[in-house]
Amino acid sequence: MMRWPSRSPVVWLRVGIFTTLVLLAYFFLSRHDHAPKAGGPLIPVNQHSSSDFCHSLPLADNVVVAIKTGATEAADKIPVQMRTTLRCAKNVLIFSDLEQDIGKYHLYDSLDNVSSSMVESNIDFKFYQKQLQLWRDEHSIDGVKGAKNPEKPTDLAAWTLDKYKNIHIVEKTWAMKPNMDWYLFIDADTYILWPNMLKWLAGMNPNRRFYSGSEVSISGTRFARKLHSHLGLSCFHVWFSIYKSLDRSQEDQDTQSTYFLAASSLR
Repeated sequence: MMRWPSRSPVVWLRVGIFTTLVLLAYFFLSRHDHAPKAGGPLIPVNQHSSSDFCHSLPLADNVVVAIKTGATEAADKIPVQMRTTLRCAKNVLIFSDLEQDIGKYHLYDSLDNVSSSMVESNIDFKFYQKQLQLWRDEHSIDGVKGAKNPEKPTDLAAWTLDKYKNIHIVEKTWAMKPNMDWYLFIDADTYILWPNMLKWLAGMNPNRRFYSGSEVSISGTRFARKLHSHLGLSCFHVWFSIYKSLDRSQEDQDTQSTYFLAASSLR
C-alpha cells in the first residue's frame, strides 16, 4: 500500500505565513478602498455631536463676549474665532473701527460715538477718517491696509485707535446686553477654552462686584488690566453703577484706560 510522505514542519510554517500575508493584504486594501480621498470631505462620526455639546454647557445664556478687532484684520481673524472656540458662545458682540458684515457676522463701529471735536483735532483719527471715506467710496479698505503711524513709523496706524475703543466697547456692550451675569472682553487673537471658562465662572458669585485681570500699575495705583498679559482678556461683572461712573471725558488719555477706570470704580 502506498503512503504519502508526511509534511515537514517547514512546509506548514510556509503555508501559515502565506495565509497571514494574504489576510493582511486583504484587510489593508479594503480599508484603503473605503477611506476618504485626499482633499475630500470628512464624514463626522455624529454630525449632531457639536450642537449637542453646545446645548449641554451651563451658564452660557448669561455670559457676554465682546471682541475688539480692527477692520484691517477682522476678515482674517473673526470667522476663525467664531467657528472654533466661540462656536458655543450665545452672546457675542464684535466691535471694530468700521461697521460692516463679514459673512454672517456683524461688526459694530466702536468709535462712531467719539466726539467730532476729538476726531477732527486728534491726529490718531486721521486713519479712521480715511478708512471711513474709502469704505463709503469704494466699499473696500485695501488702500489703508499696512498703513504706518506717521508719528511712529514702526507701528501700524490701525493700532493707534485701539486705546480709544475700550471705554466705548464697555458702553455699547452694556447698552446691547444689560444686566447679564458676566462680561468677557477679548481681542481678536484671544482664544478661550469655552467649557473651562464657563466652569470657572460657575464657581463665582455674580452678585458680587468682580473684575479679574493681571496686575499692572499706573502712577502707583495697582489694577487688573488683563486676565493674562498675553491673552488680552478681561473678565467683568459690571454693575450699572460702575458703568455709569466711567468717566468718558478721559477717553483721549493713554494712561486713563478703561481697565483703570473700571478698577477705580470698584474700589
